[in-house]
Amino acid sequence: MMVSDDFKDLKDQCEKCGKNYYIWCDSCQINELKNNFGNWTSGDEKIDNFIQEMQLKIYYDNDIIVEWIPYNQFDNIKKINKDGFATVYSAIWKDGPLDDDQKKKKRINNKKVTLKCLYNSKYTIDEFLNEAKTYSINEYDHNILKIYGISQNPNTKDYIMVLQDGYCEKCGEIYTNISNKRCKSCQMNDLKENLRNWTSKNKKIDELIRDMYLKFDYLNGIIFEWIPFNQFNNIKEINKGNFATVYLATWNDGPLYFNKHDNMYKRNQNMKVILKSCYNSQNITDEFLDEVRSYSIYEKDVDTIKIFGISQNPDTKDYIIVLKDGYCEKCGNQYTNIRQKWCKSCQIDYLENTCIKSGNGNIDNFIQEMRLKINHYDNIAVGWIPYNKQPFVNCVHDQYLTLNICNGVS
Repeated sequence: MMVSDDFKDLKDQCEKCGKNYYIWCDSCQINELKNNFGNWTSGDEKIDNFIQEMQLKIYYDNDIIVEWIPYNQFDNIKKINKDGFATVYSAIWKDGPLDDDQKKKKRINNKKVTLKCLYNSKYTIDEFLNEAKTYSINEYDHNILKIYGISQNPNTKDYIMVLQDGYCEKCGEIYTNISNKRCKSCQMNDLKENLRNWTSKNKKIDELIRDMYLKFDYLNGIIFEWIPFNQFNNIKEINKGNFATVYLATWNDGPLYFNKHDNMYKRNQNMKVILKSCYNSQNITDEFLDEVRSYSIYEKDVDTIKIFGISQNPDTKDYIIVLKDGYCEKCGNQYTNIRQKWCKSCQIDYLENTCIKSGNGNIDNFIQEMRLKINHYDNIAVGWIPYNKQPFVNCVHDQYLTLNICNGVS
């Protein structure tokens, strides 16, 4: 294998065998594991062979070293699921697995794990091992459960697979998204409970909100809601047209989001939002519903305005579309580039009102014509530059300078 010069400086020399390696010395690691085979046993030849086989499969420095783990290593054992074939427990592995940095041979103490105990596995070892082989030792297999080792219940003599913490403690099923510990069914059930706690008192609006719930992406979606009008503070008009008035406001409670640390939904309080109040919308029309559906509830749609939900003005009874901040506060129009919060018209107006003139009509007309060609936030803004004064001489001339100029930096 050819190794580029860029990687030659990354080599280390193994203190044990003298060979060069980049991240870890795999041959010494394998030899150390082989030499340790005689220092442990499960008491069953097939189990021992499986563990040895898995240990010799390690390829990357952060691959998991499968081990025989004595049952007394587990604390806080808690049943989370049971069916006709196995019982699943959560537990704390006191010593814990070997750290990714296998050169130092440290362990991650008090590691939360899952124990999967198959009934009568002492009599069906082949079936037990066939399932154990379906799990992964590669940390990069993000949505496949990892296996740390094998243990045995001293009372029942049943063998136990020691797996990563990959089961939902609410329903006992494997997380839909293991790496993020997200359980789609539980999240959707929580949202269904929330549906029972509100009503807009309008059948079409309620049906719309329920339809939006069904489109919810549990990983990166926005939870569409009915939002009481008294939730909004600091309401400020920023645009008024023939069909709607647009306001800037603060949503007190804020939208729901999934808190990974607490494994539950919380609210992002005091969020700045846009309120689009549509005239005479108290009589729900298909046009109004189509406009609501034209916005996005997917965070990955970076170039589309996101929608949080619907509200209603208690005085006018007009319905209000509650949007994520996607409107320019200066002119009240939608940003030309939503992702960068860039407004083309405001930038051109700013350049026209603040940039100095050349004193020559033809030159100034040319500069103005070039500015009108700006169609992207990182386009160059052509200007008149005095011979003895270079603007922004101490700044990097990039898209961020363009945005700063648009925001009034001079």
